[in-house]
Amino acid sequence: MVTAELTKDTSTVCAIVANPSSTCEQRWRKRLAHFLRNGGRHMLHADMAAAATAAVNSNGYSASIALPHPLLDGESNFSWYDNCWMLEK
Repeated sequence: MVTAELTKDTSTVCAIVANPSSTCEQRWRKRLAHFLRNGGRHMLHADMAAAATAAVNSNGYSASIALPHPLLDGESNFSWYDNCWMLEK
């Protein structure tokens, strides 16, 4: 997710957080452009550096990861669906 955001790869971001669609990609393109212009790049680099050693809490169905700058709306929560961890909003 962090790599996709840093490289402005909206298709991958959409594939991670929702079913891919042009509407989702358009929303993420606009949101990412705004985010990266307003200090987001620095925050994502900090998250990427911390991700490998960040504390993760999981009960097998949901998980959270402690990042310096949580990914969505102040939280980095994931749920397990169809053999895949999905970032929740």
